[in-house]
Amino acid sequence: MKQQIFAGWIIITLISGKCFAAGPMEERISQFTAAMHISTDSQTNILSSSHFVFTKQPLKVGDFQLKQKEKKESSPIAFIDVDILDTNDYVVATGRIFERSSSEMARKALLEKLVLNSMMIESLVQKYEVAHNDIGDLCIVEKSFDKTARAYSSVPLAIHFVRGCTAVSIYPMAKFNNIHDISKVLDRALTGGAGEPQSGK
Repeated sequence: MKQQIFAGWIIITLISGKCFAAGPMEERISQFTAAMHISTDSQTNILSSSHFVFTKQPLKVGDFQLKQKEKKESSPIAFIDVDILDTNDYVVATGRIFERSSSEMARKALLEKLVLNSMMIESLVQKYEVAHNDIGDLCIVEKSFDKTARAYSSVPLAIHFVRGCTAVSIYPMAKFNNIHDISKVLDRALTGGAGEPQSGK
């Protein structure tokens, strides 16, 4: 009798472990990637990207500068917030950078950020669009909502992309919507070297 109870307990444990192995967040990410037709192929063949190395001075990246605002070290949500300045030291955008140990972890960090809300998957599909362009290994555009038309417009509210082990989110400041060019510059820095510290700032 005891053996039967023990055997039954093992079966229940195995079934429960299988059912709950993937948590709600993993399930939500899976639903989102499926709905957005994002490839789930292994990212192990993607080369590791350069990391943005910050000092007290702004980091020069192309015609822009990255100025670190805040760095969160608490695991697992480790990220760096930055201001993005133009040649006149005017803040044209803000950004959030996630640096992980693998491309798979970087993708997961970005996707988790996008679905970490109470919106239905169907609503997220309307809000986001996968951009098949030359930015990152994966690029997702977050569309702005036109309250007058009560619909999402083609004007980007943000651009999110992953290049190698680094995930980046770019948000424009008011009246500055050309974040596509900024994203391209940052992506290019990650593929060919992540910028140079500014001097004298």
